[in-house]
Amino acid sequence: METENTLLMKKYQIVYADPPWPHKSGSEQMIVPYPVMSIERIRSLPVQKIIARDAVLFLWATDKFLPAALKVMQAWGFRYVTLAFIWEKLTKYKKLHLIRGAWTYKSTELCLLGSKGHPHKFLKQKSKALIKPPVTRHSEKPLQARQRIEAMFSESNINKLELFARKKFPGWDAWGNEVKCDIKL
Repeated sequence: METENTLLMKKYQIVYADPPWPHKSGSEQMIVPYPVMSIERIRSLPVQKIIARDAVLFLWATDKFLPAALKVMQAWGFRYVTLAFIWEKLTKYKKLHLIRGAWTYKSTELCLLGSKGHPHKFLKQKSKALIKPPVTRHSEKPLQARQRIEAMFSESNINKLELFARKKFPGWDAWGNEVKCDIKL
């Protein structure tokens, strides 16, 4: 069994994060069912302290927050590499789940992939970028993305952490305000 001290010393090769971006529409705050954080607060999280020398970050962001997501990625010690996943959101009836944007209707969300060091050595198989599962509750990410990450990096000795977790999954440590946290940030 791992003690708190062991968890504090643990370094993660995989970090999966869906930050509570500060959604705003003009001067109005978008109503979301969870507390949001400022971009500066997200950037200032001491993620660099808990990542391994060779690590991968999977970071969710909507198109509106792409510039901020790239800055967060850099502040956390990662460099942008590619899009890991493009989630084409569907309704439960398999129709496009459209959200009205300022310029276009949106039906996708992006998961960026960043790296630190040489994590490619952990890659066991490549994944397709496009995923098309239906939308569930607000901001809940598709299980298919996590399953693809686990298939890509299937070694049992790889430490995996979900930041801003909403529930716990076997084989993953979690940090967030909706779960019992495995680490302190």
